[in-house]
Amino acid sequence: QDYERIGGLLSGCNDLRVSAVYSKLTRERQEKCKKKFAVLSFAASDRVQSCDSDDIDDDEEAAWLHEELVELFQNFSEEETADREVMVEAIVKFGKVALEFVGDTLRSDEGFMLEAVRRGEGALVLSVAQDEMMSNTAFVVDIVRHDGTLLRMASPTLKQDTDVALEALAQTSEAFSFVADSLKSSRDFILSAVARNGMVVKHTDSCLQDDEEVVLRAVEQCSSAFQFASLRLRADRQVVEQAV
Repeated sequence: QDYERIGGLLSGCNDLRVSAVYSKLTRERQEKCKKKFAVLSFAASDRVQSCDSDDIDDDEEAAWLHEELVELFQNFSEEETADREVMVEAIVKFGKVALEFVGDTLRSDEGFMLEAVRRGEGALVLSVAQDEMMSNTAFVVDIVRHDGTLLRMASPTLKQDTDVALEALAQTSEAFSFVADSLKSSRDFILSAVARNGMVVKHTDSCLQDDEEVVLRAVEQCSSAFQFASLRLRADRQVVEQAV
């Protein structure tokens, strides 16, 4: 029954059979934690549903949930609160209220952050990431490939990085808002961007929306980009044929 003690005995062993036992125990521990989260999540939902919508006090509900989580995590082992899968599940279930229970080890753990991004909680978790992490090119490229708008969390230097910005824009044109101004005004950069995601032209300056080469490249990649071309180019035969 003592997961920590057994884990300590087994974790350093290279024997494949023993490693399999340790993995099984880890999965059991994770499932046990997830079940506790599910029970608390159901209780929180039940509280809200049992009240008239006009009587719901969001601050009061958040305070109640916080108290419940404090009590819950007091009974978790150190290993459980340092488990990536367990803590990502807590954040998915309880959002911002669960953030304070994320320890320093996980706040500097790129694997934990990436898993949170994959589960759709990137912006929330990255708000507590260490500054060095958001200045790490490889890490930022990984997260913007999942959600381009997370470029807004990157360091100012990386927002000016052509490769990082192009990865973000390839995922969504909405990342354009977070690209450095020096890149937004670069025709060469825009040409590269629309070649990867034609819808980027939607967010560019009007002069670039009236640039035949930019628009042709955009509609070649995505015909829907045609609607964001200038009136002059929307009447241009070559542009029309490229969009059809």
